[in-house]
Amino acid sequence: MDGALAVGGCCAPNIGMIEKGRLIEIEALYISLCGLAIIFWLSFLGKSPWLIWVPSCVFLGLGLLAKGPIHLVFFYAIVLAVLWQMKQWRLLIHPAHFVGLAIMLGIFASWAIPFLHSTPTHVATAKWSNQFTGRLQGIDFKFVAWIQNIPRGLIYFLPWVLLFPFVRLSKFHEYAEQRLARGLAWGMVVPFLAVNLVPGALPRYSMPVIAPASWLLAMSYAGHALQWPWERGVINERRWARIVALFVGVGLVVGGIGYPLTAVILRDRQQVKKAAAEINALVPANETLYAVNPEYQPVFFYVKAPLKYVGRVQDLPADARYFVIRRNKEAAATTAAPRAQLRARVQDYRKRELLLFEVGSK
Repeated sequence: MDGALAVGGCCAPNIGMIEKGRLIEIEALYISLCGLAIIFWLSFLGKSPWLIWVPSCVFLGLGLLAKGPIHLVFFYAIVLAVLWQMKQWRLLIHPAHFVGLAIMLGIFASWAIPFLHSTPTHVATAKWSNQFTGRLQGIDFKFVAWIQNIPRGLIYFLPWVLLFPFVRLSKFHEYAEQRLARGLAWGMVVPFLAVNLVPGALPRYSMPVIAPASWLLAMSYAGHALQWPWERGVINERRWARIVALFVGVGLVVGGIGYPLTAVILRDRQQVKKAAAEINALVPANETLYAVNPEYQPVFFYVKAPLKYVGRVQDLPADARYFVIRRNKEAAATTAAPRAQLRARVQDYRKRELLLFEVGSK
């Protein structure tokens, strides 16, 4: 098994990717796009700068479309750390880098410009501002959850994270490989800690480190830099193959059996589906449900009625019959829609309330 196969073997069968893929969450795509950008950048390092920057920036642009700019923190952490170790700072000011940035922004602009033309400016800027700054403001900060961020972030890379204590960077035969490995290590650790220590952050925000972590483990295998603490020699290839087979098997068992079994056992604790069931019981499937500035609400994935978003209660069409609104906007709802009657208080996944109103006839 060569290094390239080892990268794929670590990236795919791990707890984080299996979980996000099973739940069809955007992180699976987002992490893959960020990972491809990092992999292309590392693969072409030492070759033409145009190959280094342009393909990577294409995937960075697609990542912007998937879930905003946080992946740039992880990408440029790797870039800066590797260039620092390799002493190749000139790559940052090469024209290819600026062309790549233009391509990345152009991909984002292909969506952003039509969006701005079809959406009121104040609505668009408010949404983007909330998305980009909300994670840094400590909203819904809970100390107990915050101190679990780093351990939970490491769990996402199980079972492979268990091998990191056995990586010995000094065992790489070539000095260039040692420097690259050190750059990868710094480029992973610093943003991983920084993101997880932000008040209000969630462990999944740090999942883009999966790709460079997989690359470092693959390098350690290919460069014979894995060593048990009680042995003098590095792990030989046959033993490594057995370890990989064991870890892949564990990942497949957890993904194929563990998660579905957990979902069955904890079905009564799935707040999102319970909330959706409450809404579905009150809103006919053929009626349009209007969501008034609801913020992010996974419950809508399970609502059967057609869904439309509006920014304010005043923007509801005259024929609107059902709408949901956040609890802190209840007064605005009753004032702007006096014929609306509160039908249910539904608790969302963050233990907040969504209010379901039905508009009566005149």
